[in-house]
Amino acid sequence: MKLLIIRPAALGDSLMLIPSLCALKGTAETILVGRRPGIDFLAPYVHQAMDYESHGWHLLYTEEKEQVPHLSLPFIDRAVLFHADPYGKIASRLHEFLPGVPIKVFPGFPPPHAETHTALYLAACLQAFGCPLKAAEAFERAIRVPLLKQNAFKKERRKVIFHPGSGSANKNHPPQFWLDFARRFSESYSFPPTLLLGPAEETLLPFFQEHLQGTAWKGILFCPDRAELFSSLSQASLYAGQDSGITHLAAMIGTPTLALFRSTSVVRWRPLGPKVRIILKEKGGADLLGEALAQTQALLKGIEWL
Repeated sequence: MKLLIIRPAALGDSLMLIPSLCALKGTAETILVGRRPGIDFLAPYVHQAMDYESHGWHLLYTEEKEQVPHLSLPFIDRAVLFHADPYGKIASRLHEFLPGVPIKVFPGFPPPHAETHTALYLAACLQAFGCPLKAAEAFERAIRVPLLKQNAFKKERRKVIFHPGSGSANKNHPPQFWLDFARRFSESYSFPPTLLLGPAEETLLPFFQEHLQGTAWKGILFCPDRAELFSSLSQASLYAGQDSGITHLAAMIGTPTLALFRSTSVVRWRPLGPKVRIILKEKGGADLLGEALAQTQALLKGIEWL
């Protein structure tokens, strides 16, 4: 089957396609249209990855009466679009792009009332449209197996990464919590964590730079490129972060991952991987700090060098 999947989404949302793409590999030739940086991580699992802002794909989401662009696509058996389209306008535009191709449009996320994981939902949609995969099996494998692991990377004894942010402030515990967490962690294990900050946490950079002066922290990794980020997460013996795209990435790589949830659904957004611990607490304080330290200890117990 020659399959086109269109899902322009943020990093974490894009990674939810990984279980499906792994299940389709070998049974379908998949072209993925998505958004960076997500498609850069998904590219090895598809035959072709395209940035939706290139080649005119962005015209799907406008009402501009421009000429339909030439997409240079091979013959496609069917196309799936994951995007809200209550009035069918995007589907209509997609039919102009791909005349004669069977097309199905699904909402980008499970219905609000549905208590199902986003990755399982995406896989189930593809299965329902006749794509050659079994959704439940693909999802269960993603929990058991680190789908993004690359054997070339080896764990480093002193590589621990804390990521205190996400794309939504409502998901995040205060910066002071992360300072306290890292200090207590360093007291227990005698080695300091690296602080990872991305574009969404740029406003936190001055705060951490000020408070980390004169401490034993290994430093701040700010806005690494894709290769450096993947390498750092792959080599880490522990990662702790909020509900974010980076947390999903760390879990799928197979890094022991502690995910802190505040306002989002664990059922829908649990990071996928075999070494994941989750804490769901809306408020910080001593209880959260104690539980976070206990969970990191549990994650590190299985590592030989401890």
